[in-house]
Amino acid sequence: MQVRNKLFMVPLALAALAGCGDDPLGAGDLELADLQGTWTVQSAEYTADSGDDQYDLIADGDATGTATVSPAGAYTVVYQVNQFTSNYSGTIALGDQSATLTLTSPSGVTVNGGADIELDGDQLTIRFENARYDFEDDDQGEVNADLVWVWQKND
Repeated sequence: MQVRNKLFMVPLALAALAGCGDDPLGAGDLELADLQGTWTVQSAEYTADSGDDQYDLIADGDATGTATVSPAGAYTVVYQVNQFTSNYSGTIALGDQSATLTLTSPSGVTVNGGADIELDGDQLTIRFENARYDFEDDDQGEVNADLVWVWQKND
């Protein structure tokens, strides 16, 4: 009877181990070396703080994007739409529980603040609540917005 119980436990243990994948890493678990390199921007979704407007530069704007992060945490993001190129730059600083992001838009506006960063395998998600964006469907110009970037590691 004990042999049968032990044999029954082996598949259960293997199933439990199979279900344990790598958990995503947050800011407190990351080092700048984890972010260093070249990334493809899969999504760059802005949502107005009012909740009225939402726009993804990649999906809605037919843009492509590439992000490059240096060993010191400086980054550039270059978007390409047809013949138009748009450059963003800034810095990422990692803390024990959170990250700080500085973002300079092509118009020269710089904003900074806390950001949620999560690395899941080769996919990096950055949630930044202090962004600004001109949704162009109104006369307000740039408004406060949340930015969610999803980047896929190239190298």
